Amino acid sequence: MAVAAVLADSSAILLSFWLTPWLVHRFASPSTGNAALLVGLYLAFCLAVYLLRRSGAVHADAAAGTVATVPAVIFGVMVAYMAASSSGFSVGSLMEWDLNSLDASAAAIGVLVLALLTVFLYMFVLVVPTRPAAVAEGGAAPAERLAMLLGTNLMLIASIAHWEAHFAGVDVALTPSGQVLVFLGVYALVALFFGGPRLLVARGGAGPVPVATFLLQAAYYVWGFVSRMAW
Repeated sequence: MAVAAVLADSSAILLSFWLTPWLVHRFASPSTGNAALLVGLYLAFCLAVYLLRRSGAVHADAAAGTVATVPAVIFGVMVAYMAASSSGFSVGSLMEWDLNSLDASAAAIGVLVLALLTVFLYMFVLVVPTRPAAVAEGGAAPAERLAMLLGTNLMLIASIAHWEAHFAGVDVALTPSGQVLVFLGVYALVALFFGGPRLLVARGGAGPVPVATFLLQAAYYVWGFVSRMAW
């Protein structure tokens, strides 16, 4: 599993050179497709964590007492907000419906309702007891573990890209020390919301390598986010 983590995180960093600019450009123009993309990545993220538990990479009872449910719920709420903002939806937009835009507005509402319905999904995936699936000795194949970890990494990349697009053009004069404080604050939030799966993997017997590579990967994304802002 340690090897899969190294490969997944290094592959994600390489992929981010192309994927992050593309996502930032996409999220800069609100659309229902953006919301659907974020919700889809969130569902893939939850599915990846579930499969990690089912594959034997994480012990069935490893979630108990390991990952707090409150951050998991907050993460779900954050995804719902990201989906709403990336679609351009607001309460005021409900007053602007007309017959010509009704279909498009209804589609946006449908995506956002799905996002709200899945707010608690991550929490359930983490805490609900899971019976490991029957797998070959040694657990899931390396390619399967790589795909699972990449599934969690893609949600991280998309989240960073969303907030970069959200704060694009914000002009705040920060000193270098201020930028460091912003980096530490954002980094702490990323570790809180996205570090849960790696902690479970580490507790499942993979050791500290998956956590270490995740922290390095997250630091790279967050520092890129902070350095590209107009601060």
